[in-house]
Amino acid sequence: MVISYLWLPPNYDIESTCTFLWKIENFNYLWLKNSQYIESPVFVVEELEYSEWRLRLYPRGNGYAEYMEFFLHRKRDDSSKELISVYFEQTFLSENGKILWNSREPQQRLFYKGAFFKCFTAIRHKEVFFRQKSEYLPLNTLTVRCKIWRCDGKVGVDKYLLAETRVAVQRRSFQWKIENFSTIRSTANEVLMEFDLYLTGGQLGGEVIDICIHICDPNAKYLFFQIFASNYKGDLTNCGMKEFRWEECSNFGTKKGTLTLLLSKNQLQSNEPNRVTYLKNGALTLNCECVFSTGIVSETIETVDSGIPSVNVAPPAVRNVGENPIDDTASLREDLGSLCNRDVSSPI
Repeated sequence: MVISYLWLPPNYDIESTCTFLWKIENFNYLWLKNSQYIESPVFVVEELEYSEWRLRLYPRGNGYAEYMEFFLHRKRDDSSKELISVYFEQTFLSENGKILWNSREPQQRLFYKGAFFKCFTAIRHKEVFFRQKSEYLPLNTLTVRCKIWRCDGKVGVDKYLLAETRVAVQRRSFQWKIENFSTIRSTANEVLMEFDLYLTGGQLGGEVIDICIHICDPNAKYLFFQIFASNYKGDLTNCGMKEFRWEECSNFGTKKGTLTLLLSKNQLQSNEPNRVTYLKNGALTLNCECVFSTGIVSETIETVDSGIPSVNVAPPAVRNVGENPIDDTASLREDLGSLCNRDVSSPI
């Protein structure tokens, strides 16, 4: 579909907006690869003829893997008029409502049904997942805000919506004690996974140790696996970590991956003076941490308020499913504080 543009200067002084806040819990454990996206719940904007919208986010880019990409998408099958003209802004917020990244479209956009537009600017993937992770992902939750301004001059009412998407995550911690480590070929079993330990040869550094991980759950999409070796005193040494992502089942429903330990067999069984001793009575103890995801577990969307007369008036709280209602009240007031206390006409 060919999409037209109106090359008009934006007017962000228009007071009537729709503000959509989207929280994605366990964001770091998304299984999505380059060119794969996650979508927000659909939200309806009554002030724009009851049109239906959603946000689309590519966590690891859409063609350019180093950049996250953001789109505003109008549903193809909504029942409103064929063409709607808007300005829009998309923002990443910190836990306290600080703007970490912001993109305002420099032109007025014409949205046909089914049309979508990418944000004018993009943010590097590493900024969110690594360099500024503590700011972008507090408690592993990404907070996204989208504002939409109508362009026809009609007087409307401010609209505030709050949505939540929760990625299903399970955590497992277990201790793997390998007896007779010097004669190694051992297997450990966990409820949802199986682990095989292999020696794969080696040269100067001694034999390399590979751990093959078999995921038995056909719905598994992502696994973070980290392993530590325990010395004879019980102190832990990091032996490696790795992320795994799967799209489809393989090998008759079993998904697998391999992690090579940072320490060789010779290093782990060494008893030389001034070197760490890992074996106790000939046994090696490995401590394993697993976090895996099976997809989206829940999506909720709530209308928080409409026509708030003043930013000093606290809007009513909305309960999030499955959480403490007292905590929800405090959390939502903070969320709405970050929404309302931002001046829509302020410069980027």
